[in-house]
Amino acid sequence: MPTLHALPGIWTPVTGYSSLLRRLHNMGYREAGADAEAPPGNLVPFPYDWRLSNRYNSARLRTVVEVALERWRDHGDGENANARLVFVCHSMGGLIARHYIEHGGADYTRRLITLGTPFRGAAKAAVQLVNGVRKGLGPLGIDLTGFARSLPSLHQLLPSYGFLDNGTGPLLSLAETSLPLLNGAMVRDGAAFHDEIDRRAAARAGGLDQLHAIVGARQPTVTTVRIIGDTVEGLETYRAAESGPPDQDFGDGTVPAAGAVPTGAPLSTNVAHHVIEMHDNLQANTAALDAVQGAIEARDVVRKDAPPATSPRLRLPEMVLQDEPVPVVVDLDGDIRRPIRLTITNEAGRVVDARSPRAVEGRITSTVTALEPGAYRLTVSGTAPAPGVGSVTAALVVWPRNRP
Repeated sequence: MPTLHALPGIWTPVTGYSSLLRRLHNMGYREAGADAEAPPGNLVPFPYDWRLSNRYNSARLRTVVEVALERWRDHGDGENANARLVFVCHSMGGLIARHYIEHGGADYTRRLITLGTPFRGAAKAAVQLVNGVRKGLGPLGIDLTGFARSLPSLHQLLPSYGFLDNGTGPLLSLAETSLPLLNGAMVRDGAAFHDEIDRRAAARAGGLDQLHAIVGARQPTVTTVRIIGDTVEGLETYRAAESGPPDQDFGDGTVPAAGAVPTGAPLSTNVAHHVIEMHDNLQANTAALDAVQGAIEARDVVRKDAPPATSPRLRLPEMVLQDEPVPVVVDLDGDIRRPIRLTITNEAGRVVDARSPRAVEGRITSTVTALEPGAYRLTVSGTAPAPGVGSVTAALVVWPRNRP
């Protein structure tokens, strides 16, 4: 998926992987040629069907990467004989790779590098599954609730950390309570997926030594939920005594810090490298790509851009129906009075809207209208008079009203 892609309401729209592949190509990695006589490649893009269980995709991964590794080891007159795998994964892909590593792949693997992987799940998955995926009413609306609840992969994104807030005691995990309207067997299967990985990792010496988790930060993120009848309310607070600060907006907009590193791993720079970015654009963010390159080359990260003094926190709906206004809210550290740039580009990269509103008491509110059906990226950045403002990008889908 080289460009922006999304199925609205199912997880998160994603910018695409062209920037990541381009960085790897610039580092000298190449795919194998189509010709059977061509030299083997040392870069293997792995597409997978995200609707299916991560266990299934882990088994598929084994059949691809171990064959490619053996071909590479046999190539080069012995200089590649000790080669091992380095995984670079975004989001759910990191769960697939880690399942493979903890189910026999550790001996073949040198390093696991992840971008926004929900190692301990994400509360957003609970909101989507319980509340449903609906937009609009009547024959022109869409309802993907049944489809979402049929996906084993989405149930495997449910949190394994304490995330259910009953308003009185400590946060509860799925082992201590249940979610309304969901298939209990599928919820238990999702929990078992994480449990079996954690047990195997704990039993294997050095299970986390070669993990580099690149974590999106400082974006408003649902971290816990409160059950209200047959629905859940997503909350952006995390009041449990878990690893990581109890920051109100600590996460990448999809995966909270509480779910972004594996069980037993400290939320520190030894394991997690924080980048100010949204989940759907982490794999295209320059600072994140610098961190990937540093991890692959086993050296300290050298950022090619200066860390921003101000971090925009972006709120943008993932999907609107055609002709609906698009509300945009940006919160900034401090009262920045200079204009901030909002830029919207379409799937082809063409700018379709650009504006420079001013913040009022540290907040920008704006409304975008007249977007045609399609997928878009909205980027918040500083203008020339406002240096030091970081840049964040989120995806948006405008759904046509005449498409069921």
